Amino acid sequence: EWSWRLPAPAWQVFAGIVTRSSLGPEAGVPVREIISHPLYNDSSLDYDIALMRLQVPLNFSAACLPPSRQDLLQGTQCWVSGWGYTTPAQVAGTLKEALVPLIGTRRCNSSCVYKGELTARMLCAGHLQGHVDACQGDSGGPLVCWDGSMWRLVGVVSWGQGCAEPNHPGVYTNVAQLLPWIHQVTQVSPALCQPALFSDKSLHLSC
Repeated sequence: EWSWRLPAPAWQVFAGIVTRSSLGPEAGVPVREIISHPLYNDSSLDYDIALMRLQVPLNFSAACLPPSRQDLLQGTQCWVSGWGYTTPAQVAGTLKEALVPLIGTRRCNSSCVYKGELTARMLCAGHLQGHVDACQGDSGGPLVCWDGSMWRLVGVVSWGQGCAEPNHPGVYTNVAQLLPWIHQVTQVSPALCQPALFSDKSLHLSC
């Protein structure tokens, strides 16, 4: 069983880590509080998002939140990353990345894909022919898209049927749809996000 049921003090947050061997306790920042969305549905996985309040600030070049009314164009190339399973019996020891295109909700909800299971708080990204996808163990990881000047956190790895199966692309929490709740919890007003310190479009992670 995954350890997501552990209380907040048992968690640590790491930034800038590329290999699992670097995950020493001294490199992590302790978590003070975990705030799950009050409308989260364990059955449909609707509102699948949570925020972590840290004990101390974490200084790191983060991706920006998306604009509240950003139009996500089908085919936009975005990056998902994580330490999830790369084979049925092995999780990644090095942070992996995958380039996946956004798929329109109408197409993803069609009878040959997810048959209407997606809600307005979800979006699809991946390849309908399969082969490239996030997998178990990547849940909660970022889906980031380059908007021409900065990285935007467009989605959060949520669910899917299998991994990289044909007609079953990855399903992500649609961050833009949940911005009002994020701003309410963080008590931070929407503001112009400053570009990350790195401005190169490539992420330079291990494939």
